[in-house]
Formats: sequence, C-alpha cells, structure tokens
Amino acid sequence: MSAASNAPMNDRRQSGAGQTIVWAVLLICIGAAIALFVSAPAEQHKTGATQQDEPIRPFGANAADECRRLSGNATEDLPEQQDKLRYRMRQAACSEAFASAPDDVRNKVAFAQSLPHERHAEAVALLREAAARNDSEANYAIYDSHNSWDYHLDRPQLITRDEAQRALIKAAELDKPSAANRLAILYGRGGLVKRDPSAERYWTERALRLPLPENVTRADQQIRLARLLARSPQPDEQTLGRDLLERLAQGGSFGAKAALAAMTRPSDPVRARKLFEEATRDRLGGDTELAEMLLNGEGGPADPKRALLILQSQRHQASASGLLGELYLDGKLVPRDVSKGIDLLITAGVWDYDSRLKALRLLADHPEVQISSLNIVLYEAIQAAELGEPDALAALVGLKLSQNPQFRDVPGACKLKSMAVQRGDQDAVQRLKDCPAD
Repeated sequence: MSAASNAPMNDRRQSGAGQTIVWAVLLICIGAAIALFVSAPAEQHKTGATQQDEPIRPFGANAADECRRLSGNATEDLPEQQDKLRYRMRQAACSEAFASAPDDVRNKVAFAQSLPHERHAEAVALLREAAARNDSEANYAIYDSHNSWDYHLDRPQLITRDEAQRALIKAAELDKPSAANRLAILYGRGGLVKRDPSAERYWTERALRLPLPENVTRADQQIRLARLLARSPQPDEQTLGRDLLERLAQGGSFGAKAALAAMTRPSDPVRARKLFEEATRDRLGGDTELAEMLLNGEGGPADPKRALLILQSQRHQASASGLLGELYLDGKLVPRDVSKGIDLLITAGVWDYDSRLKALRLLADHPEVQISSLNIVLYEAIQAAELGEPDALAALVGLKLSQNPQFRDVPGACKLKSMAVQRGDQDAVQRLKDCPAD
C-alpha cells in the first residue's frame, strides 16, 4: 500500500480554490499533450476536422525520421480525425523520404507499406525490389501481404503461397525477430509450411536469441521450447523442459502451469489435475485440459456438468472449441448437432491440424451441412494436400468426390490423381480409380 493511501483523510481534502487550480493545470496539460501528438515537428501541422484535407507541409530533412516514427504501431486510441491525420502525415513523410532517396531500402519499404490498398500492386513491386536486396523487413512484408490479401481461391493471387513461404523463411534467416517467431509457430501448427517438430524447435531456439517481436513475451517462447523438450526422446532434454516449466510456473507466466500440468499428466494425473485447477483459478490457461480430465474422471472424480460449463465459457478458444465440437457430435451431454460440431472443429483447426482434417471428413460424410467459411476451409485443405501433410490429399479427394454441393468437384478431384500416384497415397488412388488416366 502506498504512502498516499495511508495518509489521514483530512490531509486528502483540498480547499475549493486548490481544486480549481489542480483541475486547471490538468486541463492545460491534457490540451498540450493532444496538440503535441497531432502536430509535426516544429508545429507545422494543424489539427481539427476542418483541416483534415489541407495539404501536409514538407518535412524536409526530417522526412525519413518522421516516416519511421509514424510507421510504428500507435499505442494510443486516437479519435477518428486525429487517426486519419496521422495516416496522412505518414503517407506524406514516407513519400517525401522515398522521393529524396529512392535507393535507400528502408525508405522504399516504408513507402510501400504506407500506400493505400488501391496501390497494392505498386507496393508489392517495391517490396520485391527491396527483398531482392536481402532486406528482412521487405521479405516479412511480402509474407504478411499474402497472409492478409491472398488467402483465397476465387481470384488470382498477387503473392502466391510459394513466394510467401520463401519470403518468410528468408526474413527469418536474416534474423527478423517476428519472422523467426512466426516460422516456429507455423512449423508447429502447419499452414504455410508443413509441420515439422525439428524445424519448430530450431526456429524456437533461434528466436530466443533474438530481440522480442511485438506482442510476444519471452515466456511464450520459453514455454514453446519446454513443450518441445518434453517430447524429446532424450531423458536429459525432458528433464530440462520440465525444470524450465517449473521455474516459469513459479514465476506466474501465463500458460506455464498448464504446460507443466500437460507434461505431468501421463505419469501423475492427480498432480496434473491439481495444477490445471490452479491455472484455471488464476486465469493462467489450462481450461480445456481441465475440462477433459473432468469428463474422463482422470486424476479425480468425473464432473461432466462442470466440464461442459467450462467449455461453453471458453468456446472462443480454439482448443475448447475442438472438445466442445466433439461433444456436439457425440450428443450425450448436449443435443447432437453435426453442423455445430463441424463449425466448432473448424474454429479449433486454426491451431490444430487434426481438427481441420476431421472437419473435412465430416463435411464429406454430411452433405447437408453448409458452412460460411467455405473459401478458407477449401484453401487450407488444398494447401495441406500440396504440402504433403498426412492424410490431407485423401481427405481433399474425398471432399471433392462427396455429395456436398459446396465442395463437390469431380474434375478437380481427378486432377489430383497424378499427385496421389506419385506420392504412393493408396487411399487417394483408390478413391480416384474411376478417373481417366492422364
């Protein structure tokens, strides 16, 4: 408790005049802070709705610095007019910096990233030029652009998945922290790259040696590494992973206690359940795993009603969605609803490949089920098949040959026959036996 909160009540009272002075000073400070933020260096630019479309005065020698400053992620929640002005100032500063030094790679990348979406093709061309000069920011921006704008099948991709994959790997090799961290995650969950535990571990360890990217904690990275060590066949690495999680859990890192519980669960379910209970109580994760143990009566008495309440309260979480989806498919604790079960599995599939695969098979088996996320589901199914994820090709073929009107595409399925034969995927080959030979 602070000294101020311990002060006698009489000492906290202010006279009417004193309060007036305090409020006046506060209002002056607030006004000055707002004016300082929205104005350019040397107070060049005015604010207010009436000046939003006024030309931005040249930044001169400060253009590059202002471009980089304004390109940073703003943490302030600005009013709409001020946010628009900030965006216009960023575009003007980056444009001026690029015009004055177009060969400066940083200027080129910042200018490309400041362009509106209507000039997206121009921006991508500039990013490719910078990426060819081994610029990590440009390579990562190419990946990010694909992830934001080219995740579709209904129109041509400006940046293909292969280009995005190469760009992300290049950015990570150039030690861009966000790229190394993202690549580690993708090697774990799959998507742009095929899942690969060895590559996930390599990039997790490499990311730990780099500065932290935005919105990532060092504990997040350490927990991922500890989970990988726990799955190692080497006993010493398993011990190392367990010790790391013990320290992180004692420090209160989010997810650490739940990860420790998951590691402990096979050998000591009673302790694991206790750890999950503690993590859930303190809002440190582990809700889904606790619900699963409550459903199974693992590590203690079964409590399916409580498990269901936990899952329903956490249904926006991918892992909880997967388990809740299974309950709707099973129809014991909740009324059977295949459509809702599939929808929840699709949500879980954001992080879990097995959930994505099961959703595809269920969509093939239940042609009456229609989904709203058709484009994303089909895109990821094709992506997984092309990358060679286990059973992905057979699942895609089955979906295209199914009676589901959203996915049925017999000619498209037959085009996959050569891939199935080349890979020796007998399940897919058998499904495609009636297709004409190439």
